[in-house]
Amino acid sequence: MWKDIFSNTQTEKEEEQGMLEDFKKPRASRIDEDVTVRGGGETVSVNSFLDKGTEFEGKLAFEGAVRINGRFSGEIFSEGTLYVGDSGSVNAEIQVNTAIISGEVTGNVGASTKVELQRSARLRGNIRTKTLKIEEGAIFEGNCQMKQEEEPVRKPARKEPLEVPVESPPKGLELS
Repeated sequence: MWKDIFSNTQTEKEEEQGMLEDFKKPRASRIDEDVTVRGGGETVSVNSFLDKGTEFEGKLAFEGAVRINGRFSGEIFSEGTLYVGDSGSVNAEIQVNTAIISGEVTGNVGASTKVELQRSARLRGNIRTKTLKIEEGAIFEGNCQMKQEEEPVRKPARKEPLEVPVESPPKGLELS
């Protein structure tokens, strides 16, 4: 019985070729859960991701959405959406449009639109955002500053210049 379980019916070359073909497939066809991120009722297409077993240190800038299931350390800046998956571990200063966190984040999170902490999230750091959603079970250790939408700067009403009466100079004095 054990011999049947552990015996390899493929040659090493066939196995290597199969792995290579699987690697060539677009990521979306291999794991559907990484194609889209659902958070707060919205669906976002993921442009890039760091998967389990991946470690990266540095500065990350991106467009669209990025999903991190591996480890990241450094700085993250974007006008897009950052999704930290259940197995994701991020130690970074973060400034994005939207942050949806299911994994572990250590560092300050700034989001111009919203921060969402899902039930498995663990965030140690400060949050600055317009909208904050924390599901039951999430752990948040830090401070939060909710910034309201900024009102446009209004110019004061223009006043007509005051007319100052000009007196005529006393007799005998001439103005040059």
